[in-house]
This record gives sequence, structure tokens and C-alpha cells, in this order.
Amino acid sequence: MKLESGEFLGDTLKSLQTPGVHMQLRQYSAGSELPAHSHDSAYLCLVRTGGYDERYGSRNRACRPGMLTFNPAGEPHHQHIGTEQVVLFNLELDAHWTARAMFAEPWSVSGGPLVRVAENLYREFQSPDDLTPMAVEGLLLEMAVSKKRGEASARPRWMRLAVKRLDESFRRPLSVRHLAEEMRVHPAHFSRVFRHHQRCSPVEYVRRLRLDAACKMLVATLESGAVIAARCGFSDQSHMTHTFTKCLGMTPTDYRRLMR
Repeated sequence: MKLESGEFLGDTLKSLQTPGVHMQLRQYSAGSELPAHSHDSAYLCLVRTGGYDERYGSRNRACRPGMLTFNPAGEPHHQHIGTEQVVLFNLELDAHWTARAMFAEPWSVSGGPLVRVAENLYREFQSPDDLTPMAVEGLLLEMAVSKKRGEASARPRWMRLAVKRLDESFRRPLSVRHLAEEMRVHPAHFSRVFRHHQRCSPVEYVRRLRLDAACKMLVATLESGAVIAARCGFSDQSHMTHTFTKCLGMTPTDYRRLMR
């Protein structure tokens, strides 16, 4: 299921539009299941009350009050709402924002400066005035700068190079040992630091890249499963089907049918 810009599942409690940003407060019933879907536009989501479990792409995260997440445009995901009603504050960003390199990959944080900025955005949303559009723009830019500076100060330079290398080469056979040697660090140290910053192992990261690439091709093209498997780095179509079933709980054919 693909949702158009401005369209979200759940019930709308309040909505506010500023240039390039559509803010919504939405409510979801306890115990409900939101089917697999994607959005035309990227968006930030701040959990106000309640909790839910979310699977996005091949990854999982438990979303709880005070947690801030970023979902890129076209990122497939589905959610299971917990035992309490959930209220979310969503900020949908148009192409103007994403073109300015606001954010690219999905991420989530609990606490810290990014959540504090999101809380200030929520206050602007709740009590808007003639200066709200300017305030929203300034706060989003503050969030982007904080995110970039935090990444730059926390990650060693070789880590950024390793991620870039994997992003560019995930379709080819890769070795953690060879990659660690290329970065001039011990393989054990490489794996430990990689997991700390990416929240997954190098192998899991590559698997997610291949799976995400296959998901996009299944939706955007009419290529056969065998062709998509080969172009996305899987050893064969059977390998791709096994990965889809294990990570997404459905076959590539089912995924294509569901997302179109």
C-alpha cells in the first residue's frame, strides 16, 4: 500500500501546514495492526503516548513515548500497536527539505538534543502564530545540523569510509576481514565499532541494503525475480526468496503484489 503526500493511517486529531512541512497529530487504537505501507514523502515521527513495534525494510524497532524516528520516502514498514492507545506527532517533509540533504537513511533516537528540538516543534504546532513557519524552518535546520555534527564527532573517519564502501559495493561479494584491512583496523575492532554505530553487524547491514534495493526494484520495475536477485547481490532467486521470507515474513512475489 502506497500513501500519497499528506496521507497517514490512523485518525487525525489536529493538522497544520507550513511551507514544505505538513504537521499532524494522529491517534491509533490499542491492539491494532497497521498493514505494510510506504509514504510518498519523508517524515519525522515523535511518539507522544503509547507504544508500538515497527518493522521497516528488514529492521525492527520498539517505539516508545519520547522516541523520535525518521522515515525516508518510499520506505516500506508496518506497525503493531501495543495495549495502550498511541498518539504520534508526524512532520511530513516535502522534496524541498530532502533535497537540502536534511536526512537520508532511517534512524531513531530516545532523548538528547534531537528530541528536544522535536518537542519545541510540537509546542509550535500546538500554539501557532504568524511566526510559526519561520520557527518550524529554523528548528528543522537546527535538528539537521545537530544530527550531522553528532555523527561527525562520534564516528571515526574509517567508519564513515567503511559505510560508504558498503553502500557502493553491497551488490558484490564482500569480506569483513578484507574490509577491516582496507580500513587498517583489526577485524574484531571493526565489527565491534560498526555494530555500535550502525546497530547491526556488517553482514546484517549488507543484507539490509540488498533487501531494500530488491524491494524498490519489485515496486518500480517489471523485472523477474531472477534478474532482481542478480542485480541486488543475492546468489540466486532462491536466496532472495529465503531472505525476504526470513526478514519480511513474505515472498518477493507477495511483497510486489502488496505494495503495488
